[in-house]
Amino acid sequence: MAWLYLCLVGLVPCLSLASPVFTANTKKINVDLDQVRSLISSRVKDGLHELRSKLAAKNNVSLNEQSSVGLSPGRNFDQLKQENQTTNESQSESEGIPSIPLINSQSSISEGLYQSDIILTDDQIDQMLENMEDGSNSTRQKRQAVNRYIANLWTDGLVYSFASSANSLMKKAFLLGVDFWESNTCIDFRESNTARDRVELFSGDGCYSFISKVGRKQELSLGHGCETYGVATHELGHALGYFHTQSRHDRDKHIKLNTDNIDPELIDQFDKQSKYTNDNLAEPYDYGGIMHYGASSGSIQEGKFTMVPLKRQYIVTIGTPIPAFYDKKMMNILYDCMELCTKSDHKKCKNGGYAHPRNCAECVCPDGYGGKNCTTRPDGCGNEIQATSEWKLHKISIRKDLSGVSTDDIYMLMPEECIYWFRSPKGTKVQARSYTISTPSSDSAFAYGCMLGFVEFKSRADPAVTGPRICNDAYDPIRTFKSTKNLMIVRSVTTLSYLTAYIEVRYGMLSFSFLQQRTKVSDQA
Repeated sequence: MAWLYLCLVGLVPCLSLASPVFTANTKKINVDLDQVRSLISSRVKDGLHELRSKLAAKNNVSLNEQSSVGLSPGRNFDQLKQENQTTNESQSESEGIPSIPLINSQSSISEGLYQSDIILTDDQIDQMLENMEDGSNSTRQKRQAVNRYIANLWTDGLVYSFASSANSLMKKAFLLGVDFWESNTCIDFRESNTARDRVELFSGDGCYSFISKVGRKQELSLGHGCETYGVATHELGHALGYFHTQSRHDRDKHIKLNTDNIDPELIDQFDKQSKYTNDNLAEPYDYGGIMHYGASSGSIQEGKFTMVPLKRQYIVTIGTPIPAFYDKKMMNILYDCMELCTKSDHKKCKNGGYAHPRNCAECVCPDGYGGKNCTTRPDGCGNEIQATSEWKLHKISIRKDLSGVSTDDIYMLMPEECIYWFRSPKGTKVQARSYTISTPSSDSAFAYGCMLGFVEFKSRADPAVTGPRICNDAYDPIRTFKSTKNLMIVRSVTTLSYLTAYIEVRYGMLSFSFLQQRTKVSDQA
């Protein structure tokens, strides 16, 4: 292995197989049982059972005869009550990885959650079933389906409150998500305990939210294991109106489902919206969006791929718990924030950027770009490097100072990044290949996305789209990329303590034939 070679020659640390893995906090589980019980109506449970049966039949997924597509209930309320009084000390390695579907697979209300983390209203489940019926696609019904979802945006800003069960860790994670959406859009957030229509954060049995504004107090849970910046931002995305990316009506042009690997009890994770219930706002499918599940989500066996990107180099990009540029842009379009600035304001922002709705003199730039008009490398960690015609090895390293950081606050740390611009002479292209990468986690974590850090290669024609990410040698020991122009942007990000990577870079003429060296990713991995 490339990593072993670099280890032996002293270029990377030789980690022990027993290297520690960060795990979720071990505080007592304090779940508001009464609030959990009242969340899912019997109509929603019955409707989801019917929906899963129809989806299983439609996708030729074999049913579990014992459960008949009724989800395994996870922990029952008696078990949950007992756990409420004890400390959770028997955590698996996967529980240290903040993957929403994995956390919620153990929830006592898992059978009542749509796509593993969405609470539906009676009206919404009825509409979903209606849309699946043959002959239900009249123009009138299609218009109703569109209006029923879009009409429920938070037109005067999102109001929130904290239930008594919400502890300080949950509140901190929630407010990090609030800060992300508020600072990057025109949507205002305010706290109120008396507003009729509001999101109430509480300690539930997992991570889940309603979709959009439902017209009353609506719960959002950041239970045990969910108290992270990424999970909070994802669940608030639902509350603001986002569905999952893999539910887009055009998803089959971008990912392939492996139905043999899908757990029939989780088939609704792959329910696809229609053109009439899903408006993509004319924006592209982004594998790096925070609303996308990982490649092994909903699998019959941990690590088995259920969905594989048609662009295979994105296999571990999907599922990454870090917001992407298009997450921000599409929310701004959805809430008409773009109308707050003039066309000339937007036009001055290059490379796909746009004017910031809270300050039209500033630009919101795609990841990897910065400056006044999104035409330069962002300030901060990184450098601009002139590529050479021969392969040259470059070390990329980020190491956070964790002194004084408590175990509970580890997952509250904001992502840190370094941006490198590799330029080459005009008329040439830049070629880069990942040699090795190490982050503080086990190999199994990366079946769910680059959860703890990655190196991203931005080389596509659309500079705003997320580039392919590398985060583990086991999935891709060597991967080679080439730029469409004479610039390759390499973005390295860590969400926990450190990231160390070695990449090689060179350039060649436009007609240069680049060899794509990679390990084939099997559909059945």
